[in-house]
Amino acid sequence: MFDELIQLLPINIDKLEKDKDVRKLRNILTKYKDPTKRMKAAYALGRITGDPYDKQAETILSNVASDESQDPAIRNHCVLSLGKQQTENSKLTLFEFLHSNSEALRASAIRALSDFKTPDVAVEVANTFKGTTSDKIISAVSDSLEGANQKAVVTLNDALFNENEQQRAKACRDLNYAKSKRVIEFLVSLLNGEDEFLRRRSAMALASIESEIVISPLMARLDKEKGDNLKNLYLAIGKIKSDKTLDCLLTGLDSDDPDIKGSCIYGLCEKKSDKAVSRLIDILSDSTEKEEYRIAIVKYLGKTKNKNAMNVMVALIRNSSEALCNKIQEALIEMNLPDLPTLLQPYLSSSSDSERLVAVKILTKIQKPGSASMLFPLLKDSVPDIRNLVIIGLGGFKDPDVSDELLNIAQDRSQPSQLRGQSTRSIGMIADSRMIYPLFELLKDSDEYVRGSAAFALGSFKNPEVIDVLGNAMNDKSDFVRSMVVEAFGYLKDPKALEYLKKAREDSSDKVKGVVARVLRNM
Repeated sequence: MFDELIQLLPINIDKLEKDKDVRKLRNILTKYKDPTKRMKAAYALGRITGDPYDKQAETILSNVASDESQDPAIRNHCVLSLGKQQTENSKLTLFEFLHSNSEALRASAIRALSDFKTPDVAVEVANTFKGTTSDKIISAVSDSLEGANQKAVVTLNDALFNENEQQRAKACRDLNYAKSKRVIEFLVSLLNGEDEFLRRRSAMALASIESEIVISPLMARLDKEKGDNLKNLYLAIGKIKSDKTLDCLLTGLDSDDPDIKGSCIYGLCEKKSDKAVSRLIDILSDSTEKEEYRIAIVKYLGKTKNKNAMNVMVALIRNSSEALCNKIQEALIEMNLPDLPTLLQPYLSSSSDSERLVAVKILTKIQKPGSASMLFPLLKDSVPDIRNLVIIGLGGFKDPDVSDELLNIAQDRSQPSQLRGQSTRSIGMIADSRMIYPLFELLKDSDEYVRGSAAFALGSFKNPEVIDVLGNAMNDKSDFVRSMVVEAFGYLKDPKALEYLKKAREDSSDKVKGVVARVLRNM
């Protein structure tokens, strides 16, 4: 009867809040049936401050929120009201609700904690929504980040917790596109939190955001981190596309920790700065440095077009490991500076087969005017692989003198079959019109590989005589030669060649017929 009567009594919840009448507010919250009044009582308790009233209010709200017999909506409002108290006790109580079995209570706790702008809160919230697919939790985190859309929250989750490195990197890039101020603040809070794992992941996520506002928080952590986290922090700073981090990375090069030094090297390799290039060249020149760092520097220097870098790399061709030498070769080809052939010339006469080979690879790739003649002496090199590489490379030079040199080898029956055939193919690559008739003669050579190569080379010449000469070669006894004739017809794409191809469909060799079918499909 009393419970029925109490529902009818007039109440002024605002006055009860002002008077800090915790007892009456508790009665309304726990005994009234009207949900509106109960919710107002919960909010009033959340706004009560001052010892001991705030502790009493926090206990009441916590007890009601934990009571599974209570209305779920009232329980959620009690959790939300705890966030209004802004006390250490209420914060710790909310942390407990983050581990509740109720998804709704966890979501309410996340929203309530948004009023606490401290690193420990960010860490607790981040660990709560780790890997979640719950719409309620994602929505709560979205609300706590003051309007960041739910897609950004899912992306943030991936950037922090996805164990697939590529997917995590993509998520970090997507965070950059969003550039949410509140998400950045959240990441900065994680960066300053106690969780080492989240400090590492948040540092890398911040580094992907192309904004200078992330620089100060990251650099402020340098004196507070150590070990792997400090290495990771330098790595993150190095990824930021701003010269404001340059001096920091240059200073980090002096670290006694090789991993920190490595992080700074990788970071400097992202900078387009003369100061960075100068220091990196010094490190590259030091044979005691880690090879993986030197290789990273070489890959970077190849993009700089820096003459000093070119000089150092050419000098390092001697006495470098195969792995480093290969990267130097790639970098020098990418640089392709005018003075490079002159610097490489001494290597062409080196007693080291590997040094000659590197010089040939570079010169045949960059194909500088006038450098073909530098390669001619190596057509007589004692190493067949070097001779073959020179022959293949010379095919890229559109130079009559080159055609003449290659023809000499192609016609020289004392040379190995493979070198003669490759010389013949390279003549076709140059497509010097003077070579048509010599190639006609090579079609009659006793070596089938030379004949086949001559047929293939003739596919580069748009000359009416070529079609009939190749047509006669379809009578060659070698199916290899006939296959090469068909390939040449395919390149010529001449209507007259089509007639020969139709006849070739009846060739006695299945190999030739297979080539014919493919060529006809592509014509």
